[in-house]
Amino acid sequence: PGKVTEDDTVMTVSTINIEDNPNYTSPPGVYRERDRSKPDQMVYKNEQSLQLIVKGLEQGDKREIVKYPYKPLNIFNYHQMKLFVHGDTHDADVNSISHYEEETGYNAEVYFRFGTDSLNFYEYRQPVEPGWKEITIDFAELTSLKQARTAIDSFYQVPVKGKKGHFYGVIGNPSLRKISFFTFGVKNPKKTKTLPDDG
Repeated sequence: PGKVTEDDTVMTVSTINIEDNPNYTSPPGVYRERDRSKPDQMVYKNEQSLQLIVKGLEQGDKREIVKYPYKPLNIFNYHQMKLFVHGDTHDADVNSISHYEEETGYNAEVYFRFGTDSLNFYEYRQPVEPGWKEITIDFAELTSLKQARTAIDSFYQVPVKGKKGHFYGVIGNPSLRKISFFTFGVKNPKKTKTLPDDG
């Protein structure tokens, strides 16, 4: 894989929302919040998601976006973190980033990382599939994973129970008391082809 430059066009980042995009659908079980600043009216807040459009992702290559909180977050007292991922349903043919046959036959995977820095983080990884898919990260599982490994200087991963093709991972010594970044990435794990279509 080549070095990513400022004019890289493989991944375009934008937002998509329910008010401006007629084809946008909310994740299952997610409902728009009511705007409480106008109690006499039934006004709802706009619901939106990040939109990542990926084109020409080469074999073994990846693209990612990073969010740095204003100050490190302490999420130690929480039990879970949930987020949703949506693969394109309109173009999920064999060349699409959203093409999925089974847990060992897919074109791309997404990963979500969070931790202290690039050498100390937790990871959740899964295949890209068409439609909305929920990611539930259980912090007790991450803590167990961190304690079960034998070396802290190499990446260690285990399958997520009941979720084929999904993995928890850890490297270094991340702490739920000091989360300094969140990364969301897309990777082409294939060794034989480039993914030409939008995802």
